[in-house]
Amino acid sequence: MAEPKQRPPFPKLFFIGLVVADIAALSGLGYMLTTAIEMVRSGLGLETYRTFWLVECKRPANPS
Repeated sequence: MAEPKQRPPFPKLFFIGLVVADIAALSGLGYMLTTAIEMVRSGLGLETYRTFWLVECKRPANPS
């Protein structure tokens, strides 16, 4: 009778890489959130984002 095939063990290096990537992602998210909170508290909330330059600082082409 043939023995059932066993799955190979979960690669330890892959697991370590996954944990490091998760920590980096959470750190980046935390940094973005703290930056946004600081900018909103200082009254410069829209200047945090590129859309500020596209919306708020747009000048008319031909001033009358």
